Amino acid sequence: MKFNKLIMLFLLACLAFLISCPKDEKEMLVRTGSVTEITITTAKVSGEILDLGEGATNYGHCYSINPNPTIAGTKTEMENPVLGKYTSTLTGLSASTTYYVRAYLSRGKEVVYGVDSIFTTALNTPPSIVTTTITEITTNSAISGGTITSEGGTPVTACGVCWNISENPTIFDYKTINDKGTGSFISNITGINPGITYNVRAYATNEGGTGYGNTESFTTDEEWEVPTVITEEISILSNNLATCGGNITNDGGKVVTERGICWSTGQTPTINDNKKVSGDGSGSFSCTISGLSEVTTYYYCAYATNSVGTGYGSIISFTTKLADIEGNLFNSVKIGSQVWMKENLKTILYNDGKNNYIPLVIDITTWANLTTPAYCWYNNDKSTYKDTYGALYNWWAVSTGRLCPVGWHVPTEAEWHQLVLFLDPNAILVDVNSSDLTESAIAGGKMKEIGTTHWSDPNIGATNELGFTALPGGLCYIFGNFTEDGTIGAFWTVTEIDNSVAWARMIYNNWSSIFSYYNPKTLGQSVRCLKD
Repeated sequence: MKFNKLIMLFLLACLAFLISCPKDEKEMLVRTGSVTEITITTAKVSGEILDLGEGATNYGHCYSINPNPTIAGTKTEMENPVLGKYTSTLTGLSASTTYYVRAYLSRGKEVVYGVDSIFTTALNTPPSIVTTTITEITTNSAISGGTITSEGGTPVTACGVCWNISENPTIFDYKTINDKGTGSFISNITGINPGITYNVRAYATNEGGTGYGNTESFTTDEEWEVPTVITEEISILSNNLATCGGNITNDGGKVVTERGICWSTGQTPTINDNKKVSGDGSGSFSCTISGLSEVTTYYYCAYATNSVGTGYGSIISFTTKLADIEGNLFNSVKIGSQVWMKENLKTILYNDGKNNYIPLVIDITTWANLTTPAYCWYNNDKSTYKDTYGALYNWWAVSTGRLCPVGWHVPTEAEWHQLVLFLDPNAILVDVNSSDLTESAIAGGKMKEIGTTHWSDPNIGATNELGFTALPGGLCYIFGNFTEDGTIGAFWTVTEIDNSVAWARMIYNNWSSIFSYYNPKTLGQSVRCLKD
């Protein structure tokens, strides 16, 4: 009994010694706190300096996947330590990994540490995503996309859609790559084949891997084409409208839902420019386009649209006509910087009023003695000569300044010479005192209509090179008789020489030359107008 009491007293003495024995002095200087705000790659940990000791310089936390980390490894570091609590943010961590962290305090040559705290980073998972329904399916393309509903813990680094003919396609099949981010996105699926069924899944990738959306399937259209269409030539043309059309020879395998004519002053018209719709379906069609500007060159083509797209015919150009006050229509042509009528003037009205008629004179004696404006038809035969050759005017009608349509005028001697120079750079401006009235040995041929339909045979040197289309309207001679139809094209200038004569241009069937003549003002000659 006495022995047992001795043993008990000995054990109590040992316990009292252990309780009174102080802990490691260094561990009492700094204390490691709790770890909070743990994510996949970061965490926060607290610490507390209990005693600075002597020579304290730096403090923080050190951490590692191994126990008892030291400042020789990864650490946070702060200067000028003070007593009390502090916090460090740990970065660069790996997902789903256990780490050891402890506080430290540097005191000169020694470092004191707190005890380890242990924590595990969050688990990294792939993003969550939903595949968008397939739309706008064609023979070789479609549109899909996706909506990222969760990033999965780390930022999305890539997203898009992947596809294949097999089920559950992955990013190792065909894919698009969209801008990385969150929310919804659209992807254009291209380079696919007609008449094939494809499976599509949206995808999104982060550090945790690639997440896939639900599978959507679609079948591309069969290999249809845009319609084949032929552009028809202009059938009716005026100063502000044109009638033309087209012929759809192949609908491309799909129903033609729209057809018509498109036009522009640019050389490549499309349906995004001006257009006139002429129903739907295949076959021939025609339509009239209106609201055009006078003496303007347009480019047009027929078009036809089906569900595949729009097919275009060949592009054809036309230039709208000029209308005078009487309603006569004239074609025009641009030569160099000038725009000329390519037909002889045929108006019987001055340009300043619909009831302001130019005097018509048919009597030979009266015509020969005129010093006032007048016109006539060759042989006084309007029905035969008006539409082709136009009227014959004396110079006093020319000199009024009211003969050509508004915006046009009878050319001067210098303006005629500018035209001839464009055709023949060696042309000579004829002087009134010259014995040789040849302005150019070749320009007359370049201006004449080709062939002998209107010109008498031989029509020497005729090439009508730039479309001036000079015609042999003949003359009303100074005695009032008519002569030289088919052999002479005689054209007035507005430039006079004296009270009795003015400059004119003469072109003959048996010459390729053009001559500058000073003709009597009483002659009846043709007129070509020039745009102002």
